[in-house]
Amino acid sequence: MGINREGAVDVLFVAMPFCDEYMPCLTLALFKSVLSRAGIKSRVQHEYLYYASRIGLEKYRSIMQVCTIGYGHDYFACETVFAEAAHGKTISSFDDYIRWMKGKHLPGKVFAVRQREETLHSLALFQEAHAMAEACLEEACARIMAQRPKIVAFLSMFQQHNAMIALARRLKKEKDAPLILAGGANCEGDAGAALAEHIEAFDYVFTGEADEIIAPLCTRLLQDGTVPDSELPHGVVSRTRQKCAPARVTQNLDALPLPDFSDYFRERDMLLPRMKGHFIVTAEGSRGCWWAARHPCRFCGLNGSTAHLYRTKSTDRFADELAELASRYPGAQCYFTDNILSLTHQKELPSALLQREAYRNNGLRLFTEIKSNMTEEDAKHLAEAGFFWVQAGIESFSDGILRLMGKGATAIRQVQTLKHCNAHGINVLWYILTGTPGETEELCREVNAVLPKIMHLSAPNTVTHVMFHRYNDYMRHPDDSVPALRPDRGYDFVFPNEDFIRRAAHLFAPVDEAELARYYDYRQLGPAYETLYELSEAWNRTRQLLYMKDKGALVKILDTRLIARRPMYYLQGIEVEVLRACRNVMKEEKLMKALADHYEEARIREALSWLEQENLLLHIGPEYLALPIDRDAGKQKRLIVGRGV
Repeated sequence: MGINREGAVDVLFVAMPFCDEYMPCLTLALFKSVLSRAGIKSRVQHEYLYYASRIGLEKYRSIMQVCTIGYGHDYFACETVFAEAAHGKTISSFDDYIRWMKGKHLPGKVFAVRQREETLHSLALFQEAHAMAEACLEEACARIMAQRPKIVAFLSMFQQHNAMIALARRLKKEKDAPLILAGGANCEGDAGAALAEHIEAFDYVFTGEADEIIAPLCTRLLQDGTVPDSELPHGVVSRTRQKCAPARVTQNLDALPLPDFSDYFRERDMLLPRMKGHFIVTAEGSRGCWWAARHPCRFCGLNGSTAHLYRTKSTDRFADELAELASRYPGAQCYFTDNILSLTHQKELPSALLQREAYRNNGLRLFTEIKSNMTEEDAKHLAEAGFFWVQAGIESFSDGILRLMGKGATAIRQVQTLKHCNAHGINVLWYILTGTPGETEELCREVNAVLPKIMHLSAPNTVTHVMFHRYNDYMRHPDDSVPALRPDRGYDFVFPNEDFIRRAAHLFAPVDEAELARYYDYRQLGPAYETLYELSEAWNRTRQLLYMKDKGALVKILDTRLIARRPMYYLQGIEVEVLRACRNVMKEEKLMKALADHYEEARIREALSWLEQENLLLHIGPEYLALPIDRDAGKQKRLIVGRGV
C-alpha cells in the first residue's frame, strides 16, 4: 500500500452530523497537521456541513438546538435520526421514540414552557430528517469512496455516534473498502472497546487521546495493511483485542502542531456560501481541569476519566498560536475548548497577546470558560485582550447547594464575577442547575431571594436539572443522596443491546419511577422551583439596568430592575463609602474596621441596612457586595477587533 498516491488521499478524517455548523472540528484539524508532519496526505471531510446543506441550514440549526446539552431539551433526538440506518430492526422504531419523547416532555422536563413548545414543534423536523437518512448516507459514502482513501478515521462526540456507525457499515460493503478507525469522547475506555466488539465495521478504535500514536499507526497501516494485536500501541483496541488500559493522555501540549482548518473553510464556502464571514475558530490551551485535580465539581463529567490529569500549554506557546490564528482569520470569534482557563493563562495570557504585533493588528473575539471567582483585575485584563464572552461555571446562588456540588465557590463571589465581567464589557454564559442530590426546596428559595436583585447582570441561558454523567462524581462515588441509576431510557431507542448500552451510555437517570418523575418534571420538586423558572423567564424577557456614576462626593444611581424601589438615587456620605468599600466582596468585620475611623458602628449598620433594603447591597452570610455597575469601570482601552460572527 503506497503512501501519497496521486489524485487520492491516504487518510480521510470524517466528522459526521450532528455538531455545530459554524465551527470546524479542532481535533481532526490537529490530526491533519500531525499526519502532515509524518509525510502522510490527509483531508478532513465535514459531513455535518454536507448534511446541513442537504436538509437546509435553518432546519439543521433547529435540530441542533433540541439536542444541545444544558438547554433542557433532548439529548437523544439527534441519535435517533440515524439509529435505524445504523442498527436496523434491532432497536425500537423511530415512531416509538417520538411517542416516548412526547410523553416525557409534555409534563415539563425541567425547562420553561417556551423551550418545551420549541422541542415539540421540532419533532416534525426529526421525522423529516429520519426519512432522509439513507439517502444522505449513500451520498456521503459515494463522496468518500471517490477519494479512494486507504484509511477513514471518524471522530465521535456527543450526538455523532449512530451517524458514524451507519456510514462505517456502508463503507465496509464497498469494493476496496478502506480500513476504518474511530475515536473521540464517545469511544473513551470501555465504550471504545464496546464499539470494536459490537460493530464489525471498525478495524481499530482509539480509547483515549491519540495525538502521539495516530501518525505511527497510520504509517504502519498504509505500509502493511494491518497491525497485529500484540503490536498495537497503548490506547488502541481492535475487533480481536478489546482489552482497555487506562485512557492514554498527551502530556506535552506544546509539542503539538497548529491545527489546519483549511478543509472546513473550503467545504463551508462551497456548501453554505451565505455563511461566508460567519464562523468560529477554536483553540486549545489546556486539557483536563485544574479544579478537578484538587476537588471535582460533583456533577461534571467532562473529559471522562482524565479530567483530573490537568495539562497546559506554556503561555508563550499558546499566545503564538492565537496570534497566528488572528493573522489567518482577523477579527474572528475564537472559542477555547479548555474545560477551564488555566490560572497561569488567566494572569499571563492577556499581556502576552498584546505583546504580539500580529495579534494587536488583527485580534480575535475570544471565548473561554473560567472558574466563578474572577477578580476585577482579571476581568479588566481579559477584556483588554479581546475576551468578549466567558462561561463562568455559575450554577447556583445558594451556598448550601454550592457545597453539595463541590464547587469551591460561594454565591456572593459568583455574583461578583458576573458584575465585574459585565462592568468590563464581557458577556457571561451560565446556567442554573436544579435537582442536585441532597438539595431541598428551602435551598431553592435562597436562590430565588438573590435573583431579583441581580437581574441587571447577564441572565442565565436556561434552568436545567443536574445530569448524571458516566464520569461524574455521582457515578464514581455515590452516597446516600444519589438515587439508584441506570442508563437513561433514551438509549433504548438509539443503541442495539443492553451490553452496548451499559458500556457506551454517557447519561444515566433514576431507576425509581417517583425519582424519575422528579428528574424530568421540575414542578414535582415543589412550588419554589416553579418560582425559580418564572424568575429566569422574566430575567431573559426584560433588559434591566443598575448603574452608578461616582462623581466624588456624590454618587448617582440609575435603577430599572423589576424590584427597583425608585428609578434614581443621589447618595453621599456613609452610603457612598459603603458602596465603594463593597465594590468587591467585603467581610462584615473588615468593613466595620475600614469605616470605624469616620463613623460609629451604629451609623454603619444603619447604612448597611438601608442599602440592603433598597437592594443596592447584597448580603449573604458574613459578606457584602455592592450591586451597581460603575459606568466608568469598563472605559479602559480594549483591543478593537474586526468583524466576527
